[in-house]
Amino acid sequence: MSFGWTLMFREGQWLELRSFLLKQRANVDDRLKYIQSELDKIGEITVVYEREDSTDLNTPMTEKRKSIIVEDNTSLSKLLKAYIARGGNPFDISMFLIPDRKIIKEVEEGEEGEPAEYESQPYDGLVFPKSDDKFFAVVSEAGLLPIWKDPYRKLGLKKNIWDEKKEPDEVLIRNRNARSWVSKEIKELRNNMEAKIIKLCDLKEQLNLEKKEILVRCVGDFSSATMDKDYLKFKRDRHLSVIIDYFDSQFFQRDEDGNIDFSKSVPPKIKIDQYKDMYLEDAPDGSEKFTAI
Repeated sequence: MSFGWTLMFREGQWLELRSFLLKQRANVDDRLKYIQSELDKIGEITVVYEREDSTDLNTPMTEKRKSIIVEDNTSLSKLLKAYIARGGNPFDISMFLIPDRKIIKEVEEGEEGEPAEYESQPYDGLVFPKSDDKFFAVVSEAGLLPIWKDPYRKLGLKKNIWDEKKEPDEVLIRNRNARSWVSKEIKELRNNMEAKIIKLCDLKEQLNLEKKEILVRCVGDFSSATMDKDYLKFKRDRHLSVIIDYFDSQFFQRDEDGNIDFSKSVPPKIKIDQYKDMYLEDAPDGSEKFTAI
């Protein structure tokens, strides 16, 4: 299939891929506009947490949730209203943590210093196990999630509490009997609605990833569209323009000004010595010309 190669490829294969990449780059503006329109339709949902000291933004966020904010007239707001109308509790769906979510407090007139950033979610919007010297200090050295839902952390235990339960089957049977007669209602009124909301949040995360990372890394300032440009996240030699220039230089020589001269190929002897046949010549009879496979 087209562009299935990675390590070894011909000059003609590279030129076909190069042409395809540059043509796709021309569509970035429309692609970004479409992504943004989809993000606007989905909307944003955010959990508001309590701080240890509500009057001091420097104190850490707690895991205690106060409220949920959702953009009006969006897909998420409509689903959430329907979910609540059917008796659902929005706090049962998810923590709705947004990584790296910050509150930026601007410097007021007459004050000195740079604008300060304050966390607006516990753990910077991430919940993950992390090592620590003290058991159950801030986060667990045992690799348990740093949330109070965790039964081991909640009870201060280091081992599985179910190992000591004598009748776990009885608990399971009672739970099944209690729910079996409303299994259809649980599915329709709670689980299905919750799944739709979570899927929308997942889709929003994927679209943001494409917008903020993939397009920025590969396109950057070549697009006139407005986008978040955090170049510190990426290596400059992984930018699309740098990659294209690099592979061009493996197949073609540079002129006195350092620009690629597509009329002068790099001699095969140099390719073999430097790259051990990773960059290959096209078939001399022209049968491979303008092909990508």
